[in-house]
Amino acid sequence: QAGWDWFALKLDDDARLMLYRLRDRDGGMHPFAGGVFMPALGAARQLTADQVQYRVRRRWTSATTGARYPVAWRLEIPDLDLALEVEPLVDGQELDLSFRYWEGAAKLSGTRAGRALTGRAYVELTGYD
Repeated sequence: QAGWDWFALKLDDDARLMLYRLRDRDGGMHPFAGGVFMPALGAARQLTADQVQYRVRRRWTSATTGARYPVAWRLEIPDLDLALEVEPLVDGQELDLSFRYWEGAAKLSGTRAGRALTGRAYVELTGYD
């Protein structure tokens, strides 16, 4: 494993979504990636790695460490008719502690079943140089 991308998302309709993907050293996704969708009402739904599409929209390079992080994302879950744009509130949310990673607050916009959505997110990105 080379690192992970983790997303905690709260939509304005009170649904919640947690997604994670573990990246292999060759750039592939580890099969244990997945997540869970929790609607405002009803049962939680487990998501597998192949149900979530991750697209990097923008990267940010740290002036301190030179690490380049994918800070803006498009997340799509066709089975839920859900498409979200994740944009950091501030690009420079890198932490250089026992290991270096990017962790911080983000805003959401997108649609579910044709309805516009907004929301908040917390994102953690590790293993980027």
